[in-house]
Amino acid sequence: MIYTPGVGLLTLIFKKFPLLSSLGLGKIVWLGDPRTALFSLLIAYSWQYTGLYVVIIFAALQGIDPSFFEMAELEGANWLEKLIHVTLPAIKRQLFICFMLCVVFTANLFPLVYTMTMGGPGNSTEILGLTVYKYGFRFFNMGSATAISVILMLFVILVTTGFTTFLKEK
Repeated sequence: MIYTPGVGLLTLIFKKFPLLSSLGLGKIVWLGDPRTALFSLLIAYSWQYTGLYVVIIFAALQGIDPSFFEMAELEGANWLEKLIHVTLPAIKRQLFICFMLCVVFTANLFPLVYTMTMGGPGNSTEILGLTVYKYGFRFFNMGSATAISVILMLFVILVTTGFTTFLKEK
């Protein structure tokens, strides 16, 4: 309903603001234009998991001992130095969890792309999961579908393993 041309929420919002409407943003076919379809899916995907990431990071921020910030302030640290030297190291593990979840969820992006665009317009939003589906169930080429699935799985394993070893504490 947000991306529906002409009557979608996003189109109506852009029509209400004269500056945005004068730029032509009220007339965009969000999922029907190859230039905007992938961006529209990215926004939908980001919104889908934002709540989970916010809860994880908020809980991590609540767990930081306030005395660390007091000590940094006594030593004359500004807000950026507190962020870099206190906050980020304290929530490093939770940021790592968010990154790992993002990699795993991105590998399973098929339902969103299939229901919203089916890989179109053209092939502008086709992802590996949709390619696996097409090879396996449209072209009945299970060997190729399996090979692509294994490559996707190996990619996820390599990325998560590489990132895990990179962030491993000594």
